[in-house]
Amino acid sequence: MIHLWVEGFFEFFATTMVALMFYQLGLTQRNVALRVIYLDAILYFAGGVIGTGHHWYFTGQSSVNMALSAMVSVLEVVPLTLLTLDAWDFVRTTRADCDVCGKSVAIPHKWTFYFLMAVGFWNFVGAGIFGFLINLPIVSYYEAGTQLTPNHGHAAMMGVFGMLALALMVFVLRQTSTDTRWVDIEKYVKVGFWGINVGLALMLMMSLFPSGVLQVWDVVQHGY
Repeated sequence: MIHLWVEGFFEFFATTMVALMFYQLGLTQRNVALRVIYLDAILYFAGGVIGTGHHWYFTGQSSVNMALSAMVSVLEVVPLTLLTLDAWDFVRTTRADCDVCGKSVAIPHKWTFYFLMAVGFWNFVGAGIFGFLINLPIVSYYEAGTQLTPNHGHAAMMGVFGMLALALMVFVLRQTSTDTRWVDIEKYVKVGFWGINVGLALMLMMSLFPSGVLQVWDVVQHGY
């Protein structure tokens, strides 16, 4: 049920929103944003339902079905990852320096950009790496119901959709605040950004070590 929603719609929505935000902030070109959206649309509408099949291990699916489902599912994170790398490359190249004065230019939506970067990062790690890890049939056989499942679920859900919601909230907050007022607000946004990301990373690590390792060891030794 979750992945019919996520793989059938929500990640496509997230990619479209991030592409639109990057374009509005001037961090990516219009053609790049459109191509990423079209690529994601093709992957979703052509393979979204197929991608949900990586959950069907215990319904007796064939190896071909499992492999195809896992491949389509993991490919769905590629467009957003490419878009994030393009925006990061743009910022890294320009360095936000003034061509005339040679000094750094204040970026009004710096923290919106950071939250959008977090969306791309957790999309790659949570939905991509951890998602593909539990897609593998031999892993799926041993991990179902263990810590690897909520590990992937929380990293993908909070990391992608939670960070996107916060990015949109920070964008609106900055747009509706004066420069003077924003100075007082920004310090809380900064603490919130690093606190949420470090906290999510710690949650994932502490859920895998030691409890996740002990669970897998018990499954291997005594059966599922």
